[in-house]
Amino acid sequence: MNWVHNLLKRWVVLILPAVIASLGLGYAFGASLRLAVSVESFLAGVLLGHLLFKLIDARLSRRARTDAPFVWSVSINDVKVGAVTDAEYAAIQCLALHDGSNAVAQLLNAGKVAMLITNQLLVGLTLGMVGSAFALALLEPEAHTAVVRNLLSADPANVTHAMRTLLRYCGLFLVVQVVGMAVMGHRFGFRNHYRAAIATMLRQHFNTPADGEIRLERMSLQHGLPTSQFG
Repeated sequence: MNWVHNLLKRWVVLILPAVIASLGLGYAFGASLRLAVSVESFLAGVLLGHLLFKLIDARLSRRARTDAPFVWSVSINDVKVGAVTDAEYAAIQCLALHDGSNAVAQLLNAGKVAMLITNQLLVGLTLGMVGSAFALALLEPEAHTAVVRNLLSADPANVTHAMRTLLRYCGLFLVVQVVGMAVMGHRFGFRNHYRAAIATMLRQHFNTPADGEIRLERMSLQHGLPTSQFG
């Protein structure tokens, strides 16, 4: 019954993000289109996730059945521990892919990353707005009075348009900030649980308890002897 549990976990992981995305997209449209957009985006999200899983699974299955003319040299902490064929490596990757616990752990990690990003962006945005307000007060003391006067005299349509424009620019600023932090190497607590599961199975395969960085190097087979290939 383990495969049933893995199947249920995998479908939960597919459905939950699709529900969140469909609710978000549905909220962005008017009331007349909200239900249709939510349902269509939910079905599209689940279908795309399922097709992506099947595509990766089919590719790994082909590799596991193929006698490839190369092997993978495995090193742990820069110490070579052995080699595996591409079929064996693909079988290990396939086991990690089908393990529903990895999918659930990756989904929870994605939620943690989203919360950390939201928290840091809100703090940064708040500090930026407070700093801008102080700078504006120092440079243009009358600016705050003019802003309040214009808001009080403006009609609701103009206020709504101004708020939407402000939110659009704030969203663009937040996206640029996240991309910049990611380029500078900030991980936001992200962890690849599939890679961790593959590393664990490789250590079990070579019967080594050593933990650390695992590096794989592709080695071609020429006359039965492994020859390193770089690039």
